[in-house]
Amino acid sequence: ENVKMSGDGNLPCLGKTESVMAGLNCGVPARTAWPILRDCCSAFVALGDGWPIAAVRELWDKGVVAGESGCAGYAALLAAQDNEPLRTGLGLNNEAVVLVVNTEGATDAAFYNQIVGKQVA
Repeated sequence: ENVKMSGDGNLPCLGKTESVMAGLNCGVPARTAWPILRDCCSAFVALGDGWPIAAVRELWDKGVVAGESGCAGYAALLAAQDNEPLRTGLGLNNEAVVLVVNTEGATDAAFYNQIVGKQVA
């Protein structure tokens, strides 16, 4: 619901806006950023909180410290693994090349430790 545009090209805030991805939990994009995102992005992905939590754990197992917002791109790839319509919508196939950028580390040490099940941050 949150990513559906209105007829005038604006993005209304609909539905739940609370998330473990605090850095991405803005509810409505900035007025200056939205026209660029609207006109230049070919896809958007809305994720439930389970995906970034799974991504934090998996990245931790691979030796990467990533926060819940920082790993959102990787979380979207995890979600797409078992979701054919999402993979197709994102243009992901066996020949796709994907660059994932981790934009933050463990910004909330207590929550990060809880997610990975160890006292690490």
